[in-house]
Amino acid sequence: MSGVISSPPLFGASPSATLQQMWNTIRVRAAGVTDEQMQIEFLQAARDFFSESLAWQNDQSLAIAAPTTTVSTAGWLAGGTVITGAEVVAPLDVRFNDISLAPVAAVSDTAAAEVNTPQVYTFNLSGLITLVPQPNSAGGTLHIFVGLRPTIVTPVIPDVQLSQWFDGLLDGTLTRLYEQPGKPFSNAALAMVHAKRFRARISKARDIANRGFGRGGAPWSFPYFANGSGANLWGWGKGVRSG
Repeated sequence: MSGVISSPPLFGASPSATLQQMWNTIRVRAAGVTDEQMQIEFLQAARDFFSESLAWQNDQSLAIAAPTTTVSTAGWLAGGTVITGAEVVAPLDVRFNDISLAPVAAVSDTAAAEVNTPQVYTFNLSGLITLVPQPNSAGGTLHIFVGLRPTIVTPVIPDVQLSQWFDGLLDGTLTRLYEQPGKPFSNAALAMVHAKRFRARISKARDIANRGFGRGGAPWSFPYFANGSGANLWGWGKGVRSG
């Protein structure tokens, strides 16, 4: 039996059929869990899943007028609709007037002051993309292809993502619940089993997502931020994309 939520439901009072199925499954697998515990751990598992797999992807074209150099990805645009419950994990491809820009960790003041056609971009933990050099007076079109995850506040996960990655999200949630000590549902052995499944499902989702990096007939390449060369860009590794 689920407990009473002491704060507003994270995912709203009227969940989709798929999300309701998730809640019902968790309640059966972790008897005694409260709704609040369940939703908090589900959200953390979902953020981990999508952050590591980058399986939730979206793209948008934005008109950029000079001298704008910084674009916020907060409240990501999808088909003209603002997704207020999603945030960008990392840009996967950034293009200005259909020319690919290279990611860099930082830029010099000299480069930042130039007025020309953008060649590189930076992305920070606040979700801001900075174009360097800044666009000239003609402006242009910025195309951004990103990986998303639900936000901590009023999170949103599209039903298509819930359905496709249902088992992985369930395994991640159960892992976090079973690992909690002193609860009616605590179970270290089951936590290990589901943790192993969770990692395997993230790996599978990441493999599927990676196949999309060779879009438009371009040769496939492993994403620069996850290939071991790393980057200071978002806190795991160092360097920039080559090629």
